[in-house]
Amino acid sequence: MVKSQLKVVEATASECSSRVSAMSARVDDLEDRSRHSNLVFYWLANNHNKSWKYTECLVFELCKDHLGITLQPYDIERAHRLGVFHPDKNRPIIAKCAHFKVKHQILTSHSEPKERFLLS
Repeated sequence: MVKSQLKVVEATASECSSRVSAMSARVDDLEDRSRHSNLVFYWLANNHNKSWKYTECLVFELCKDHLGITLQPYDIERAHRLGVFHPDKNRPIIAKCAHFKVKHQILTSHSEPKERFLLS
């Protein structure tokens, strides 16, 4: 009786382990897809007192002034600095494009040698 119950519990545990592995793989895939349209801007001056709205406007200005691309407000879902403010370091900006085509347009118009920022 105990052996049969143990086998049932082991089978259930094995099934649960398989489901967790499958769900973990799906979550990883979804996270990768959600980051597919992200851009990271490096080497841009940092300011402790500025909000995410200021950072978003900085991305719009950067694209217009340095890349020649006029973005619409709906082209960028959000933009914010990464990490904690430190006066001696410039934190990167991560911007989520609403569409992959917008990201592609920005990336193809950027040429690193003449620009004062790095884009990835």
